[in-house]
Amino acid sequence: MKKINKKTELSAGFGSRKKSAKRELFCIIGLGRFGMALAESLSAEGKELIVIDSNRYKVNYAAQFCENAFVLDSLSRENLEKVGVGECDTVIVGIGRKLDISVLTVLNLKNMGVERVIAKSTSAEQG
Repeated sequence: MKKINKKTELSAGFGSRKKSAKRELFCIIGLGRFGMALAESLSAEGKELIVIDSNRYKVNYAAQFCENAFVLDSLSRENLEKVGVGECDTVIVGIGRKLDISVLTVLNLKNMGVERVIAKSTSAEQG
């Protein structure tokens, strides 16, 4: 797990956060076209955001507009908790091509107690 901040330096961890009524914390897992466009839009609206992908280059790009950008090779519950995903109000899973990983990630998020999970669907069978 690596965190990439705006200066594209590598560091670890996301500090714990107390949920406030004013600011909603979003997380986007998967920075393909959909995830990246959504991350850019949410960031432009001033939303607090965590982004996660396994591709270091996509995460480096996202770190230009998002302070909490992480490279994760495994979306295990432990890794998701380490980067603060459990503190998020809404998590968007933008993994479309790997149905098994998408489903397991959604299950991990629900078991972690994330209030709102939105998953991308690429076929009628998924959605």
